[in-house]
Amino acid sequence: MKPPREWSIEDVLGLPAGEQDWFERKGSKALDLTLSGVDENRVRSGLSVTLSAMANSGGGQIIYGLTDTGQVDMGGVSRAVKQGTKAWLEDIIPKLVEFNLQGFSVFEISDLSTTAPRPGKGKSLYVIDVPDSETAPHQATDQRYYGRVGGKSRPLPHRFVLDIMNRRKYPLVEPIIEPVVESRTEQSTTVRLRLLLKNRGPIRARDYLVKIKLPASLPVTIRANIADLGVEEIDGIGYRVWGYTGGPVTLFPNFRVEEQRCVLGFVVDQMTKGEILMGSAGRLKLRWETYADDMPPRKGEIDFLELLRPVLLRSELH
Repeated sequence: MKPPREWSIEDVLGLPAGEQDWFERKGSKALDLTLSGVDENRVRSGLSVTLSAMANSGGGQIIYGLTDTGQVDMGGVSRAVKQGTKAWLEDIIPKLVEFNLQGFSVFEISDLSTTAPRPGKGKSLYVIDVPDSETAPHQATDQRYYGRVGGKSRPLPHRFVLDIMNRRKYPLVEPIIEPVVESRTEQSTTVRLRLLLKNRGPIRARDYLVKIKLPASLPVTIRANIADLGVEEIDGIGYRVWGYTGGPVTLFPNFRVEEQRCVLGFVVDQMTKGEILMGSAGRLKLRWETYADDMPPRKGEIDFLELLRPVLLRSELH
């Protein structure tokens, strides 16, 4: 995906449907003070909460001037808020959270595309690009800490705030799993999982181990640069555990490495593919664990079917 500074109206309108942790759509009334009934205090308060949540959860984008369904709302947001919407946002954003937010950007989108609905005269869409902050956790103006959970900005429990604080003491290595369709026949589809690693902490990671746990019933047919660590049972389901230990590459803070040699591949037959696309294949999870230097072990899980459904659907359309 393009970086936000290069987004056009087509890129914004083409963002995934629904609620996402890494971006949030907001209607024009959430920002446009030139509209009747829009209260500045509520605009500042709402932006403060979302800034806190994004900065505490790895960063993301806030997009003003869109409906929840991703359409241009009310023609967009006036460019004349406080005599200049972009400049006003750039002025108030740092002070809307404690500690002050650094490294953010505000982009104004008002291109004259003829292939997509565009903002109205004197109006634009506004994208606030929030960084994965090195000074997190950030407190909103209501004296609460927020994070992105299930596509929404929600107050964080105390232990999550402490976990964010610990990012300053340790590396924070997490995997990014990207499925890619390798090949497709009338009988089956071969999917490859590509592993990327990112260190979101302020300390470099020299030694690290990533464990990927897949349902043991899934026949792995492609495997490279990753060790089979056996099978373990989780919630009554058998999972095969695969392990990758970092090679000579040091993971520096905010550094992302693409381990193209580290892959797992498997075949999805047509019946299973149909069940996945229809949402009737059960709720299987891809689980992961990471260990790095003195970092406390981290765990996470991804809805396996939600991970696969988009790439299988795209392969079906092609």
